[in-house]
Amino acid sequence: MPYLNKRNRFISAAKQYAEANILDITSFNKHNLLDIAQSINMKGIPTWVLKDCKTDSKGVYNLTPLIAPVTV
Repeated sequence: MPYLNKRNRFISAAKQYAEANILDITSFNKHNLLDIAQSINMKGIPTWVLKDCKTDSKGVYNLTPLIAPVTV
């Protein structure tokens, strides 16, 4: 498997976590994010996830902007 940077590894793990646990990628909580981070040997939730994925609802994170493909 080719080397993936931490951001790509986290996004890939989040997709797998959502599929395995039948979760919608728009409704992760901090516990889910910490499980994902620990599954790929990160010490904690990356700050960029907390900043980029925050929603209006307290404690709910939407990972759609990270997972959706980028179009130019």
